[in-house]
Amino acid sequence: MEDNNQSSSTNEQISCCQERVEEVKEKRKQQPNPLSKKSMKKRKKILKEQNEGICLNFMKTGKCERENCKYSHDLKEYLSKRTDLLEGICPLFKEYGFCPNGYTCEWYKSHINEQGELITNNEVMKLHPFKEPLNTQKPETLHVLRTNKFDFKIPEEFPVPEKKILDLKGKLILPSLCTFGNLPFRKVVKRFGCDVTMTEMIMAESLVEGKTSEWALVKRDPSEDIFGIQLCVGNSMLAAKACQVLNSVDCDFYELNCACPIDYVYKKGMGAQLIERPKRIESLLHAMRSVTERPVAIKVRTGKSSNTIQDVLLPNCADYGAAMVSIHGRTRDQRYTKSADWDFIKQATTITQCPVIGVGDIYGYKDYQKALDCGVTTVAIGRGALIKPWIYTEIKEKRDWDISSSERLDILRQYALDGLSHWGSDAQGISKTREFMCHHLTFMTRYVPVHCVLETNQEISIKVRNDRVMCYRDDMEKLLTSDRLEDYIKITEMFLGPAPKDFVYVPKHQSYVKM
Repeated sequence: MEDNNQSSSTNEQISCCQERVEEVKEKRKQQPNPLSKKSMKKRKKILKEQNEGICLNFMKTGKCERENCKYSHDLKEYLSKRTDLLEGICPLFKEYGFCPNGYTCEWYKSHINEQGELITNNEVMKLHPFKEPLNTQKPETLHVLRTNKFDFKIPEEFPVPEKKILDLKGKLILPSLCTFGNLPFRKVVKRFGCDVTMTEMIMAESLVEGKTSEWALVKRDPSEDIFGIQLCVGNSMLAAKACQVLNSVDCDFYELNCACPIDYVYKKGMGAQLIERPKRIESLLHAMRSVTERPVAIKVRTGKSSNTIQDVLLPNCADYGAAMVSIHGRTRDQRYTKSADWDFIKQATTITQCPVIGVGDIYGYKDYQKALDCGVTTVAIGRGALIKPWIYTEIKEKRDWDISSSERLDILRQYALDGLSHWGSDAQGISKTREFMCHHLTFMTRYVPVHCVLETNQEISIKVRNDRVMCYRDDMEKLLTSDRLEDYIKITEMFLGPAPKDFVYVPKHQSYVKM
């Protein structure tokens, strides 16, 4: 009888998963990816048409520093066209005592006086000062890059400088995460004890070309005390140029991406394809180190379709000049279909002289302890941090945190606030914050509450949930474990106001349909 119930439950989960796959496929047909280049260009065009001829600096601050500004400062006309306002108090004004988005804010009426002038709350500003991100580039700098006028001083030959070791022993790392490793999320994990943070993967070519979207990824929050920039590049000259322009920004080390499995990156000779070409990695490291005094680390997988990096790459990466090597215990072809190979990572620590960072399947402090037993210097936590950002606290305090729904809601509230601070509280900024919050919810809703595991007296996977055996403490806890797209949007509306009627969330990450 018990076997029949388990079989029935398994069939229900498979059926539910298939329905989710079909649901996502249908939504993708109806609505293009909101973060695709095509969608972004379309939104920028619409925004440009709406704000055509308007001085946005004036609308944000109430003043303009340009001597002969050719754009309109007609505030009355601008405000008369606003039809998209939200009710309530601006979250930024409430938290920091002022709103950097001024009249462009969707809640601007909450921070103006009777005369329509922008106001501030000095007492709140003293208690919670607003901190601007570091590494913000001036438009003139990017213009120099875009017009090929930047004075690159690249040596004809790349000398081998003195090697620098990157010592991160015992420090907990958030690795580079495409889409998910944005600045607002990095601020969240810093609050929970993460020691080292990294940018999302940055395309060196786009950086050297001065593309604003790529340079936006370089921004660093003042709370990020140890900060790395990950570069994706396959050409030595381009790698040297990227490092040279980055020498002017505030960071502690660079990481060469030799692990990205995406076809587009792989076919261009970058990412995971580099692990098949150790000599190319050597030339890239020499090029990068010849123009910077910062340590350069590498991120690798165990191989393409099988474990191969132990043959040439690992024994020589210290001689190549790598300051540290992060090993994701999976092959390129494997992706996330199998568990990370920690036996291989353990073997790797005996092959290379570089400090080894272990990556893969760290979901709690017990996993962390097992990883240290493999001889690694420390670990980088990606998916574990996406599912439960408080994992760093759990590891440092050596416990399973039975976090409440209200505490988890506070994390999302803070993420929304950080998102509005980073992307803006205008229509475009709110839309972007909502999209990224939905992306994060595809992982955060996979969390299985600790008390559910204890009450059912069984090991429940953090990736697979069986609602039949779940006993949620309240309705909010149940909502925060929902895998329905509509519920993701509902959660964002608690902090960002009602979503536009035409808003359709389309998961960007393929793993959503595999939950």
